[in-house]
Amino acid sequence: MRTCLDSSVQRLRASYDWPTDLASALFQAADTLEQADQQLADSFEPSSPSQSSTDSPAGPLPTHGFVP
Repeated sequence: MRTCLDSSVQRLRASYDWPTDLASALFQAADTLEQADQQLADSFEPSSPSQSSTDSPAGPLPTHGFVP
């Protein structure tokens, strides 16, 4: 009887192990993508807070930060 129950317990545990592993992997992927998104957003911000809007020889920088 114990052998029968042990195999049932193993099958039951295996049946919910893969969904929890999948969920963990998806949460980890979401965290990684969020970090990459933040790093990309940070790369578009000016690196020096002392940079004024009149630093450009063409006048004030546009709001998007790129000089045409």
